Amino acid sequence: REGHAYLDLQGFESPEALTENADWTWPTLSEWKTIAASSPSIGSPEEQTPLVLDGESALYLRKYFEYESELARSVVTMAKSSSKPKPNSTPSDDLQKQAVEAALANRFYIISGGPGTGKTTTVLDYLIRALERHSGDRELRIASVAPTGKAAIRLSESIRKGIDRFDLD
Repeated sequence: REGHAYLDLQGFESPEALTENADWTWPTLSEWKTIAASSPSIGSPEEQTPLVLDGESALYLRKYFEYESELARSVVTMAKSSSKPKPNSTPSDDLQKQAVEAALANRFYIISGGPGTGKTTTVLDYLIRALERHSGDRELRIASVAPTGKAAIRLSESIRKGIDRFDLD
């Protein structure tokens, strides 16, 4: 419901919508912790159980906990290997241009923003600049990800249409 890879047990302290017509009540967080402690199927991240209770109230399927943990480790590793963007000495209204320059200077860069803020245009500008700067025999490898299927489709369409406007092999 909220886009998490886990069930937030604390978020269900008062799930009236879930129990509206039911003859039972949703357990409190304290009750959930008691249930988790007595269940052989629920354990800490270090235990090899099918379900993982992480932090105060995040209940994961083990595979999603491991996916999220690996992704977090990879992001931290890549971010550490990237240089910090230098602040622009001359203020500019063109934040997209600044984002492209910062992305080109790093192995790992995150472009984010709300709907209509120019994320896909910024990504396309980045790709074109990266292709223009690329030289040598090594193949240029670029990976992009999006948080939702809809965003991934939009990004792919934008890249395909944008690249078609340039004379690239």
